[in-house]
Amino acid sequence: MPVCEFVNCLSGSRKNKALKQPTLHRFPKDEQYRHFWQLQAQAGFNPKPIKFDSAVVCSLHFAPYHYDYSKGVQRNARNLKAEAVPLK
Repeated sequence: MPVCEFVNCLSGSRKNKALKQPTLHRFPKDEQYRHFWQLQAQAGFNPKPIKFDSAVVCSLHFAPYHYDYSKGVQRNARNLKAEAVPLK
């Protein structure tokens, strides 16, 4: 199972069963946004190489305004806006 790339994120931890299973989002293909995501995920820590083909960030690092609800809210359907950058 993929695990969120954010340092110290407990979303994939077995210890944190109280949390609802978050949605996982792949890193963007756009180089500029990919770089922003990487900076946020590794903020303040020694950067480690990220395998962008398989790396993900969980929905705990995004606010409601990062999502596109124009198609209506469907169960388990969370579409990120193209310019969304994760929060710490």
